[in-house]
Amino acid sequence: MGALSKLEAVNRILRFAGEYPVSSLSSSGLNDTLVAERILDESVLHYQLPGQNFNTVVTTYSPDSTGKIYIPDNTLWVDTNGSDLDKNIVQRGRNPTYLFDIDNNTDVFTDSLKIKIAIKLEFEDIPTADQFAVTDNAARIYQMTVVGDVNQDAVINEIGMMSRIQARAADIRARDMGFTSNLRSYWPQMAAKRRFNAD
Repeated sequence: MGALSKLEAVNRILRFAGEYPVSSLSSSGLNDTLVAERILDESVLHYQLPGQNFNTVVTTYSPDSTGKIYIPDNTLWVDTNGSDLDKNIVQRGRNPTYLFDIDNNTDVFTDSLKIKIAIKLEFEDIPTADQFAVTDNAARIYQMTVVGDVNQDAVINEIGMMSRIQARAADIRARDMGFTSNLRSYWPQMAAKRRFNAD
């Protein structure tokens, strides 16, 4: 759980646009606070789409008694992994969300699948460094949408750049990866893809 609350993030967004902070997010109708909160929500989703270390899970799912493999409804994307890398699997449905085999045109599986999934987390559940990166991106969008001050945009961009650097450093630290460990994980995956394409 990150150190920033959603209220603190929204107030940071409002402050960068030269607006007064608010004491709560509970409001009705259309106002600046609600607009800032919606932009923050979109930024949180957009930031997680590529799959960060904190929202990416490598696991194995097994079919149920009907042959379907259900995955979390907050899944952003799914990809096969390990020995199942050559399988073309996508997610389908919503509440419930399940896996679909594109190559065989079926949602019925007989074996377990090794997969990697990216899941959508709420703002409060992402790490602090990433919270700042998301918030500062949302602040820049909000400021340009509501105020449109080019000079202030340049300031927010500089602050946002520092936040992105800190978030990237935290991601690398969390992965416990350096150049050589990255190569060890990268080349076996590429070799498996080459073998599959050659077939």
